[in-house]
Amino acid sequence: MGGLVIKQAYLIARAKNEFASLVCRIQGMLFLATPHRGADCAQLLSKVLNLMGGKRGYVNDLNRDFTALHSINDEFPDCCQDLLLYSFYETIPTSFAVTKSVIVGRDLATMGYANEHRAYIHANHRGICKYDSQNDPNYVTVNNALVSVLITLRDRFSLSKEGISNERSQLDSLLGIYDAPEDDFISADSHRMEGSLEWLIRKENFQGWVHNGNSPIYSITAKPATGKTILSGKVIAYLRKLKKQCSFYFFRYDTKEKASVTSFLLSIAWQMANNDERILTTCLNILGKDQN
Repeated sequence: MGGLVIKQAYLIARAKNEFASLVCRIQGMLFLATPHRGADCAQLLSKVLNLMGGKRGYVNDLNRDFTALHSINDEFPDCCQDLLLYSFYETIPTSFAVTKSVIVGRDLATMGYANEHRAYIHANHRGICKYDSQNDPNYVTVNNALVSVLITLRDRFSLSKEGISNERSQLDSLLGIYDAPEDDFISADSHRMEGSLEWLIRKENFQGWVHNGNSPIYSITAKPATGKTILSGKVIAYLRKLKKQCSFYFFRYDTKEKASVTSFLLSIAWQMANNDERILTTCLNILGKDQN
């Protein structure tokens, strides 16, 4: 039943913007005897479990007429066209109580989508994911599917990276920016004593800003020559340590090209585009329109 939970979770994530970064990382799903269309023996299994004192409420959810099941099957086809899908079904009956039955056979374990690969596993429902060794034919079947997925994704990402690399080179030329202001960051952070400025990192409202996104802006103001640049270097280093996307700019009035708002905006746009492919595409579209 875990496969149904994953499908529902995927649908929910697709519908919410805050999960967009997670959804784009999901490239495929492999289902082992997942009852995509319910299970014919759900009612019988529920009765047997009741008699044995092992009632499971979720078993009733596997009835073919269960509303949530229909809802998943209505929505999932439109959302999975770009996914690599593999469905495996059992072929040996499972014994329970005084009877035997194939719990999730081919007609229930497969979805019938054009992008779905289907294969049988010579096992019952309990043994669908249990293998004696790496030479077990069932293990080989599932392993080959995983290898096939990885090869497809490797080729897909290789082409994608090549295209993104070309787009980033195009962005460099259009903006006239070729790197983040790393020298300024290194200079700011190198003047900080080891272990200093931890008071800011420990502040509850700062941690809330970093981890919870309670506010889009965390503002610090102070008079000139009071250490704002060094403090900024500390914040950048901390965000990078957490693997957060971080764009920055240090205004320098002793250098003309680093004292203008134009330079600031171009640098921030370049950094954001290099951190996020969606922003990269948006920037290229805007710059393309300006050129036309």
